[in-house]
Amino acid sequence: MFIRRLVSFVILSLSICTSAGLFGQTLRVAYKENPPFYQFTDKNGESQGLNVEIIKAIAQNSGDVLIFFPKERLSECLELLESGKVDIVLGVSSAANGDFSATMETSTSTLSVMADKEFAKLYASKLVKDYTVSFEYNTANTAIIPSFLASEFYVTGNQLELLKNNLIGRGDVMICDKECMLYILRQQGIEDNYTNIQNNIGVIGYTMIVKPGNTTLLRSLNEGIMGLRVDGTYEKIISSWVIEEDNLSQKWLIIIEIVFITLAFFVLGVAIYVYVSTGIRKYLRREVALKTVELDKQVFQLEKEKGLRDGMIQRSPLGMALLDTNGHVMSINPSACRLTGLKSVDVKTSIRTMPLFGEIFATHDTMKYPIEDETIRIMGKDNLVRSYRYSIRRIVEGDTQSDILMTLEDITVDEEKKLATIEREKNRILNQMMAGIAHEVKNPLTGIRNFAQLIPTCYTDPDFMENFTKLVPQEVDRISRLIESLMHYAR
Repeated sequence: MFIRRLVSFVILSLSICTSAGLFGQTLRVAYKENPPFYQFTDKNGESQGLNVEIIKAIAQNSGDVLIFFPKERLSECLELLESGKVDIVLGVSSAANGDFSATMETSTSTLSVMADKEFAKLYASKLVKDYTVSFEYNTANTAIIPSFLASEFYVTGNQLELLKNNLIGRGDVMICDKECMLYILRQQGIEDNYTNIQNNIGVIGYTMIVKPGNTTLLRSLNEGIMGLRVDGTYEKIISSWVIEEDNLSQKWLIIIEIVFITLAFFVLGVAIYVYVSTGIRKYLRREVALKTVELDKQVFQLEKEKGLRDGMIQRSPLGMALLDTNGHVMSINPSACRLTGLKSVDVKTSIRTMPLFGEIFATHDTMKYPIEDETIRIMGKDNLVRSYRYSIRRIVEGDTQSDILMTLEDITVDEEKKLATIEREKNRILNQMMAGIAHEVKNPLTGIRNFAQLIPTCYTDPDFMENFTKLVPQEVDRISRLIESLMHYAR
């Protein structure tokens, strides 16, 4: 008897707490395991990763309980979401959202080209004529792939498979998620064996998706993401997972500086010996000739790399402009011309004089790059406001003398879809309020009508006239207050 009473008391307490809102809802979250960076299951069976930490922080703020469902493939996660067995799928590439409703991006990464250092030397010297390229499905932009003159291309399911391909000789060059691959290389202790061939050739975004029509959950997740960004929690989570890559350009600058200092001492020593021996002068001439040949080869290599880079810019579907340190156009692709409405742009034109690009460029301090995935709304020549997403980066990070790459994308359609969803929700609430107000107005109008019908027969009745003069103004005031409430909501 005591146990039954105790169980009944616990059940009653839980019911009261739930009805009072002390416990949040239970959310079922599916995600594709691997690679161990965005979302994975550790040795203890706990869900970990950058995106897992973000949704855990959102749930902690809202009082929700999370149940994780790790799966080997993304298709399994989407099937669970479609059947209603889970509420959210975590860490989905923006390119793979399909017909589901996606939140704002929870994390982004840059797309880079990496290879082991031995192959990178051969690649830089153009001694490799037959090589292979591998990339993960739904990451590398299809416009980038043809720029690689490779013999074969391999498509993988995740970044771990991408690295495994490289280790077994399938995919000499990897087009990879930069932050994720750096994390994997460091976990495996082989980060010193790899280097970037090309950096920042694209951007990868990851979101959470919910079933279409689940606007309540979608809005709650978006508000949670914005809350993390506002209170600084988002930056703390990002910094705890993203590994800062060693600045390779700085390393090379140090090496070059050491080489030049060494060369300076060498030349000084040779200059001293020149006065002593004619043979040493001949030796110096030979050395200078050899160095000249090497420098010519390096200049030729740099020119070819520049040609490859310019080719990638021209083929990109994003509007892209390559600028020098003074903000003058060095290269601009057709997509950028279409966005600005210009047929062509002359080299050395100041970016500040161009539509769209110039307005955006003028709003930022050139000493504070990179600027990643900012949005802006601009009035066009057709008097319509359009939304754009843009980024401004230096080709060599941290080098204020490096060229600048500016990208621009028209996201007006996406923004209009978001605004349309908000407007539909607002109209739904307004319709509900209108129905309620119509019902509330009907009652006092009925009373006024009844009094009006009785006036011809009862206007000499003092009680009737007293009630009439008292109740009718009250009902009119009631209607007035309802109308004022509606106008206040409309404003």
